[in-house]
Parts: sequence; C-alpha cells; structure tokens
Amino acid sequence: MEVSVSNPLASLSGNGLVAQHALHPLDNHYLSEKLRRHMEGSAKLGKAMWVLTVILVILTVVLVLFEGAVIKRSYESVTTGAWLLWQSTTSPSGEERWLINVAFSHREGGKSACESARIKREEELRKQVEVDFKRMGKAYFSVLTCLPDTVDPRGPKGAKWGCCW
Repeated sequence: MEVSVSNPLASLSGNGLVAQHALHPLDNHYLSEKLRRHMEGSAKLGKAMWVLTVILVILTVVLVLFEGAVIKRSYESVTTGAWLLWQSTTSPSGEERWLINVAFSHREGGKSACESARIKREEELRKQVEVDFKRMGKAYFSVLTCLPDTVDPRGPKGAKWGCCW
C-alpha cells in the first residue's frame, strides 16, 4: 500500500502563510513551510551564482590566453626601447644645436646598430669638416652620441631647445 503525502500548506502564498501563522502561533508548520520555500529559492540562487562564477573564470582564462597568444611581445621588446643617434653640431660662431640623426628599434639592432651608424657617420662628418675648413677657413663641428630613447642630451624639457640655425 502506497501512502501519498501531500503538503496542505503548498497552496498558500507567502503572505497567506504569515497570516495563518498569526492565527495559530503555536503551530510551527507554517514557519517550517516558509523556511522550506526560502531554502528552495536560495538553492536556485546558489546554482545561478555558481554558473556565473564558472562563466567569469572561463572568460578570464580566455582573455589571458588571448593576451599572451595574439600580442606576442617578448620580454626584451617590452623592456628595451629604441636607440637614437644624437648629433650635436657647433657652428663657427659657437652656437650648439642638437638633433636626432637616426633611430634604431630593438628589432633593427638597437644599441649595436646605433654604434655602427655612429662610427660610419663620424667618418663622413670628419671628411666634411676637412673640406669646409679648407674651402672657407671655418667649419661646423659635430659630436655623435648613441642614447636610449628615454634620455635627452638637451636636458630637461624646460631648457631652451633649439633645432635649427
């Protein structure tokens, strides 16, 4: 023989349970039903929060993998900037001007490429000074320096920067 158990309070709304409990304060069945309903609602909310947490974790992992796979920046390329070949030229009147002669990225060889270009350019400038001095009796003198792109030989930005004569 099967015994069927039904909940006689299942048909009452939440407010109905409170009203019935007020009429029968010694009967705890009303409170038990209210608690059962609350636990069911909390279980549904808990499952929804668990699903949301899993989705957020998966999205975070996907974003981290995307950042690492697509951008593909090596440690050196991020931490090592360009190198600039600065040229300081002093006019026959003694006025000094700084300019960037050429720039080299990390991929182009960075500091070593800059130093090679400096040596080559110094020889060109040395020859030009000799020609100018023989022809005019005066010449512009230049000094070349390789520096990281974070260093400015002209000094702080507040200093008077010149670029041209």
